[in-house]
Parts: sequence; structure tokens; C-alpha cells
Amino acid sequence: MKKTLGILILTLLSVPAYSAIRNSEIRDLEKEIIKKEWPACLTPKEAAIKW
Repeated sequence: MKKTLGILILTLLSVPAYSAIRNSEIRDLEKEIIKKEWPACLTPKEAAIKW
């Protein structure tokens, strides 16, 4: 019983952390696509760094 509860608690605590990592990876991927496909959408600071 303790082992089952421990696994359940561990699972419930790790899911939000994993979701945050995935969201961060998705945002990074979105930024890369925007830089590649729509360079005009870059902010002036990012455009200056790129050129």
C-alpha cells in the first residue's frame, strides 16, 4: 500500500514539471520556425543580432 501511494505521489509531482519542460521546448521550436520562415517578425534587437 505504501509503495503504491509513493508511486502515485511521485507521478503526480513529476507530471507538472515534465509539462513545463515540454512547453519550454515548444516555445523554443516556435521561435526557431519564426526566425526561419518569417524573419520580418523578429524584433529589432533580434534582427540586429542576426545580421
